[in-house]
Amino acid sequence: MLITTDNLSHLQSELLFGSLTGLSLAKNMLTGLIPLSIGNLSDLTRLYLFQNHLSGSIPEEIGKLRSLTKLILFENILMASIPRSIGNLGNLTLLHLSKNLLSGPIPEEIGNLLSIETLALDENNLTSNVPNSIGDLEKLTTLSLFGNKLSGQIPSAIGNLTNLYYLELSRNNLYGAIPPELGTLKLLAYIHIFQNQLSGALPDGFNNLTHLNVLTLAQNYLTGHLPANICIGGSLTMFIVSINNFVGAMPRSLKNCSSLTTIGVGENQLSGNISEEFGVYANAEFISLRKNKFFGELSSNWSAYSKWSAYLNLVALEISNNNLSGRIPTGLGELSCLQKLSLSTNHLHGKIPRSLGKLTLLLYLKLHNNNLSGNIPSEIGQMSRLLNLSLSANNLSGSIPEQIVFSEYGYSGVGVVVRDEWGNFVAGSSHKIFGIFSPEVIEAYAARTAISLLLQWKVPKIILEGDSLKIIEEAETERHWLEQFYIYYLIHCNPIYIHVWQHKGGRVTPEIGT
Repeated sequence: MLITTDNLSHLQSELLFGSLTGLSLAKNMLTGLIPLSIGNLSDLTRLYLFQNHLSGSIPEEIGKLRSLTKLILFENILMASIPRSIGNLGNLTLLHLSKNLLSGPIPEEIGNLLSIETLALDENNLTSNVPNSIGDLEKLTTLSLFGNKLSGQIPSAIGNLTNLYYLELSRNNLYGAIPPELGTLKLLAYIHIFQNQLSGALPDGFNNLTHLNVLTLAQNYLTGHLPANICIGGSLTMFIVSINNFVGAMPRSLKNCSSLTTIGVGENQLSGNISEEFGVYANAEFISLRKNKFFGELSSNWSAYSKWSAYLNLVALEISNNNLSGRIPTGLGELSCLQKLSLSTNHLHGKIPRSLGKLTLLLYLKLHNNNLSGNIPSEIGQMSRLLNLSLSANNLSGSIPEQIVFSEYGYSGVGVVVRDEWGNFVAGSSHKIFGIFSPEVIEAYAARTAISLLLQWKVPKIILEGDSLKIIEEAETERHWLEQFYIYYLIHCNPIYIHVWQHKGGRVTPEIGT
């Protein structure tokens, strides 16, 4: 049969061959509704209509396809609720309705799909609770409800899913404690429940999940200690529990969890000596410990060979807002893949290592609010891809190296240096901005940056000078992305001198100064 229409609604007469067992019209540009006559295909076992532009609702007639084993409708524009008749499909092993506009509750009848192994309803607008009947799906291995508007508690009946391997409940409005029954599911390898409103402690059973590969619980209200044996199986690759209220030390089993690639525990209340709490992470790509209470010195003992160079894959290292002391290790310059290094707001002292200049892929270098001293090393200028350099609130001295410029074609940069009346460095910032701009825009952007730095330092007696508002108006008409701000002229008993440069093409030219 030759199909000449791109509108599925026009296929009413063509869908009459009752002996059809498989229908695949996926990955086309089909529009219109799923025809009601789909229910005539009583022998159909596979229906693939995914990645089209089908609209309207899933017809109740779909429930007549009692031989169906696989129903895949993801990435369409299907609306309304999931029909209750879907519970008639007792032979279904795969139901994939993700990335549509489905709304309303998940029907209780979903619990009748006793053969189902994969249930994917993610990225819709489904509401209400996760039905208790979902606990009847004992053959289920994959449950994905990500990115809906589900509320209520995670049902304890989920503990009946003894074959569950992959659980994805993230980006919903689920609240309450994680049920202890979840910790009894021995085959669980992937647990994603981030961005909800969960509270309470983690189940003790998490210490016994020997197959656990990924655990992401970020952005909840979870409390208590992290499970000591979370890496008991030695296969954990991703551990992300950031933005919660966890306390205490890092889990003991993580110290020798060499399989880890991602460690995200930022924005909790974790504590402990950073040189002792962490172990061998030769495969690590991302380490974020920001905004905790870790203390001690940075140690190369985190690698198998006591060398920072062993971190061949590390892309981001964030340990800002802790209580670190000591010096910045020169070995950090061996992290050849590093793109972000953030050690700000600690108690680090000593000089900025010249070896950091070898980090040629670095995009962000944040060392502000420490006790660093000495000159700014000119080697930082070798970081040709650097987008953000933050060294303010330290004890740095000397001149600003001319090498610290943004010379990449198509970019301009604004560097702002604040000095006191004796010419000493007070604060500095450097930013890359896109496009070609008039001097007014550059000046306005620089002035805003300077004021931001000064406010950070809480400089008193900041007075608004009304005549300067003209520059702001001109800047905003040329670049819509410039947010509302004012240019302040600072009048203070000890004058503050602001030196601003515009960086272009590798040259440094004084633009304005007061």
